[in-house]
Amino acid sequence: MATMIPDSIAQWRLPDGSIIRLEDWVDKPVFSTVEILTGATDRTIPAFTYTVGEEVSSTANLTTRRIATERDTNIQVGGTNSSSEEILVFAVRVEPYEFTNTTPANATTFGIAGRAGQPVPSMNNLANLHSILTLRLMVSQKAYIEEGLGYFNAGFGPYGGGVILGITAAAAGRSYANQGLPSDEAVRNYRMPHHIGGTEKYRVELNNYSGTTIAFQTEATSPSALTGCMYRLVIHLEGARKRPVA
Repeated sequence: MATMIPDSIAQWRLPDGSIIRLEDWVDKPVFSTVEILTGATDRTIPAFTYTVGEEVSSTANLTTRRIATERDTNIQVGGTNSSSEEILVFAVRVEPYEFTNTTPANATTFGIAGRAGQPVPSMNNLANLHSILTLRLMVSQKAYIEEGLGYFNAGFGPYGGGVILGITAAAAGRSYANQGLPSDEAVRNYRMPHHIGGTEKYRVELNNYSGTTIAFQTEATSPSALTGCMYRLVIHLEGARKRPVA
């Protein structure tokens, strides 16, 4: 026989005194995509600032951006919640993919034919992003979360190994990597959720504070520039979401 949930844990009281009743909420993450082209020096790349049908957020050197589909984002309003929507963020996950292109300024023509193993990221290039970028959750112009990009494990996806295949001094090899261990145990769950209220403005920022050039490279004894390489990062805010009114 099912056990009834006591009233004492059927609702949460937030620091501002407002009450959240669990029957009004669902476990539905929100996500948003950004794209980073090799050679970028952008100091800030925002996410959760656009909706389906608008341009996907990207670095400035991608002069032709993609139009977002349902695979790129599932938010209703760019940069804010709708009036009937709230989010409790318990974790942040980052899902990375690698692509190449012969016309790199055009994000609409990137594919997986240019390099073996794509769209699986390369270990060296993913580590390079980790060393340069931080991820920050901004809510009402205040930073609620900020850590290096590598802190935010995906907890899912193909398992990548560090084996270099066919590497010689003259030819580039290829490694395969993931954003951490593909298991929920790798994901950092916050002990206290971060609340984003109705109509409250928010965004996730990837920050390159020093303006370092993001340079993707091949894997070889003497690495060379990986021309036309782009990384696509899907950022997930994991937690509880108040059912929005259509």
